[in-house]
Amino acid sequence: MTRLIDADTTLTVQMYDDEHEEWYTEVMTVDELISKSADETPPTVQQWIPCSEKLPRTGKNVLISMDDENVTVGRIVKIGKTKMWQIDIGEYPIDTFPAWMPLPEPYEVEE
Repeated sequence: MTRLIDADTTLTVQMYDDEHEEWYTEVMTVDELISKSADETPPTVQQWIPCSEKLPRTGKNVLISMDDENVTVGRIVKIGKTKMWQIDIGEYPIDTFPAWMPLPEPYEVEE
């Protein structure tokens, strides 16, 4: 069964205030709820990129999945004519790691 709700129907909505880290209740219309939700930007979800499909740009730091449990930061470097993964403990052949993803944007401190 499909039920339609008028845009001016009043709802009691539980919302979470990230700044104050607490829940609060707000009474609003369906139209107001839709507008409020549209104003919020959802977080970006990064996806692992298999190394067999694509490699990052040479010299760009990325997250590297070393295996099923470990992640590190590294980059592709060129040693002579050979491309290698470079991480904090050395260089590894390009086919050593299964996947990578771009680093997230740095956290911005609000002033």
